[in-house]
Amino acid sequence: MVSRNRKAKPQPQPPNSSDASPQPNTESPGTTDEKDKENLPKVAKKSLALAYICWALGGIAGLHHFYLGRLYQGLVWWTTGGGFYFGFVRDFWRLKHYVAEANFEVSFVRDIISQIRYNKKPEFSSARFIGMISVGMFYGYLAQFAVPENCFGLNLHEHKFVWLIVVPLAIGFGNYLVGNIGFHEVAFKWCWAGACIPSVLLPINPDITSYAGLFSTVISYWHRDFRRNLSKKKNTLSTYFMVIFVIILNGYLWYSMLYHNVSVTTVEGEKYYFRDLVKPYFEKKDAFEIFEMLRKDAFKVWQEMRSQVKSVHILEDTEAYKVLGLDWGASDDEITSRYRQLAKKYHPDKLRAQRENVLDAAKSLELEREYNQKMIEISQAYDVLISKKGRHAKAAAAAGPQSEEGDSRIEL
Repeated sequence: MVSRNRKAKPQPQPPNSSDASPQPNTESPGTTDEKDKENLPKVAKKSLALAYICWALGGIAGLHHFYLGRLYQGLVWWTTGGGFYFGFVRDFWRLKHYVAEANFEVSFVRDIISQIRYNKKPEFSSARFIGMISVGMFYGYLAQFAVPENCFGLNLHEHKFVWLIVVPLAIGFGNYLVGNIGFHEVAFKWCWAGACIPSVLLPINPDITSYAGLFSTVISYWHRDFRRNLSKKKNTLSTYFMVIFVIILNGYLWYSMLYHNVSVTTVEGEKYYFRDLVKPYFEKKDAFEIFEMLRKDAFKVWQEMRSQVKSVHILEDTEAYKVLGLDWGASDDEITSRYRQLAKKYHPDKLRAQRENVLDAAKSLELEREYNQKMIEISQAYDVLISKKGRHAKAAAAAGPQSEEGDSRIEL
């Protein structure tokens, strides 16, 4: 007979969710909780085949990332040529993972939730770390070279504003973009603060950009975290506006760098700005014709523009020989002898003798202008030929036989 006072056996109670340690999801790969489905954002399913087509057609410009909604990575690919081409090649093996992430597939969601539960911070990724350094430095150098050397009489490259504001902001933004790709996130303040440290501690010099890129990456990488709210929509309207703004700004920075600072220096030591060299080449062509030339054979366009560098000083020499009435390649003795003959012919004493025979005052004044103009042209032509020959001889002696070809170098 069972006693009525016998206590019932206590049943085990489920542990409190706040005290229990997180347990990995043990469901089968093909199922998921209805509650989890409701919490995930509703997205249009992306096709792996279409992603590969976008990669093949415009992967260098990040077309496949824009298609998958990975705007930050697409923006990085657009501005760096597919992550300096290495990222474009790497994406061939990563596209399947990117599509799973874009579609919030069950296997991907479980993996990211597991990482968030068991790791305080994202695991170290050498690809992301190197990418942050490379993109940050690239943006920093682009901003540095885009600032005009001389503006309103100031050398901006020696001004604190460039090294404390412009360059750190560019480096910080590059690190911010790479750091926030996927389900990782980092605050912009850490990216910018790290880039400012070398500018404050070190004297102004071009190497600061490299140090700033490294400091910004280390500090921002230390403060990175997961994007823990999976249901939060990442690509908002402001994100799209930001992407469009950065694309336009990137184009302007390239234009500013090429227009203001890029120059070509010949072996004779003469400096020609890039804007002056390409203007004759492009001035009679519209934007569509220029785009078609670059698309068909960009290397040929570069070769023709490079030949324009040589033609600049060749045209000057040709005109100088013409003024002196000499053939191309005349010797120094011939140039000097011809200069002396013309200088005597148009000497002021000869002018006075001519003016005595002219009674009309207007004709006398016109004759004086003609003699003065001739003397100026003769002197300039002589200076051009003699000075260039001397510089070319010194350059040839210093650089060896290859300088005879009239090669040139590009400077920033």
